[in-house]
Amino acid sequence: MNECRLYVANIPPNTSEHELKAEFGYYGKVKSVDLKTKNDDNFFGFINIEIEERLLQKCKITSV
Repeated sequence: MNECRLYVANIPPNTSEHELKAEFGYYGKVKSVDLKTKNDDNFFGFINIEIEERLLQKCKITSV
C-alpha cells in the first residue's frame, strides 16, 4: 500500500473535512485532510491517504 498526498480542486464551499474523509475513505485509509481557500469561492484541499495502486488509478480517473 502506498501513502500519497492527493490534490482536490473545486470543492464546494460548504464541504467539511469529515465529508471528504468519508468520501475518500472508500479508496483507502485517510490520514488527514487539509482544506484551503484562495478566496471565498475557490476551495481546494489535500488528502493524505494510504491507498493501493489500483485504487489510486481509479481515484484519478473518477476525479477528472
